[in-house]
Amino acid sequence: LGIVDDKVSNLIFANTSLPAKVEDMFETAFENQTSLAFPVYESDVTDKVKDEIINQSAAVLIDKYTMPFKKPHPKGYPIKVIFDINDEGFLKVYGEVEDEGHVDFTVKITGVRSAEEIQQAAIALAKKNID
Repeated sequence: LGIVDDKVSNLIFANTSLPAKVEDMFETAFENQTSLAFPVYESDVTDKVKDEIINQSAAVLIDKYTMPFKKPHPKGYPIKVIFDINDEGFLKVYGEVEDEGHVDFTVKITGVRSAEEIQQAAIALAKKNID
């Protein structure tokens, strides 16, 4: 899971144990920027070194949000981004701007199953006959 800045900056990688929480710093791209777009991408990359930053074409857009600022900020102003996934696969994304607090939104990640869903799938699979 990651956000884009021409390329996708992966913050949480495939097969990461849940719950998981990751923070990273980003910056405003323009002078007098009044908002920050949060496009959230999902991919199946697992190598934290090789795949920290990947091309957009290797990921799928799963949600987006635009965080308005209370006042315009100069180019290069720091913004903390936090990805927090609970054990049910719900992703909460926070954007924090100094002196402005934070804005958050929640996304249900595809492909993540709850413990109950996994148990039901295992029971159903055990009942199947494989020839």
